[in-house]
Amino acid sequence: MFVLRVSRVLEQKSDALQAALIEALKEPPTQAADPLDGFFARLGEGMRRLPYRERARLEITFLTLLAEKEDLYAYTDRNAGPSTR
Repeated sequence: MFVLRVSRVLEQKSDALQAALIEALKEPPTQAADPLDGFFARLGEGMRRLPYRERARLEITFLTLLAEKEDLYAYTDRNAGPSTR
């Protein structure tokens, strides 16, 4: 008798969890797409068409440029003093 009751409780919790999961999947993502999302999607599509070696070289180039820009802005921000924005 006790086992049947526990089994029913677990089944009800499982059903409730499944219903909540289905409802959560129906809702649109909370974060709105911004222009960078479109850029990265396009970039990914183009890179997938490249041979592996070319894609790897391009990834290194992009990441190197990004690191240089990040370093430049980090250095500039440290030496600029308080922001006037």
